[in-house]
Amino acid sequence: MTDYNNISDEYDQSKQDRWRIEIEKYSITEYLKDKIKGKRVLDIPCGSGVYSNLFYELGAKEVVGIDISEEMVKLAKQKTNYPNSSFIQCDAQKLNDLSLDKFDIITCIFLFNYAKTEEELENMIKNIKNLLNENGILLIFNDNILQSDYTTDYSRYNFTKSCENKIIKYNFFNDVFNFDIINYKTEANIFFQKFQKYFKEITIHKLKVKDKDEYYNVFFYNQPFIFLTCK
Repeated sequence: MTDYNNISDEYDQSKQDRWRIEIEKYSITEYLKDKIKGKRVLDIPCGSGVYSNLFYELGAKEVVGIDISEEMVKLAKQKTNYPNSSFIQCDAQKLNDLSLDKFDIITCIFLFNYAKTEEELENMIKNIKNLLNENGILLIFNDNILQSDYTTDYSRYNFTKSCENKIIKYNFFNDVFNFDIINYKTEANIFFQKFQKYFKEITIHKLKVKDKDEYYNVFFYNQPFIFLTCK
């Protein structure tokens, strides 16, 4: 598993990459902008607080960020000056150890791709579901579980991606940083089967891009990431 304590600053910097802003952030913002005002939001994993801050800017009433990495939580606290914000270090497998009220919206931006087994995946889903209000929304931005071709060269976007024996390796790089992240591949049928056990409605959303041009042709030809919501 990737130790984010060792790459917290580099990962935070990588959130400024062009695709992160023009696809990842833009897609999430476009979906939430008319749904988040006045809502209580859980951001897990919160990383350095990039999206926790965004959710406040979009009108959230309260945001709680949770991350397994102590260094990420420290960064998030340093970068967030909004009232009604809190950050907690905790493993997503152990959310039941926390005493938290339920949330209107839970965002899992790169969480479920860290489940090594079906059991870990289901435990994450169950723990998240237990923290979501009855009519709440779970937003997921994840490694693309529908992807089967791992030969695409994404280096123009400052990352590469490979998969061997169900271990997915990303390398993120630019002139300032270079680091690897390890994810674990879950077969799509198992992924959806686990979510259908806890949610009635699962929607795959088309990724959006601000000012799309030919630069993103490779990205959209073989999408490395997927955007879903569950209710």
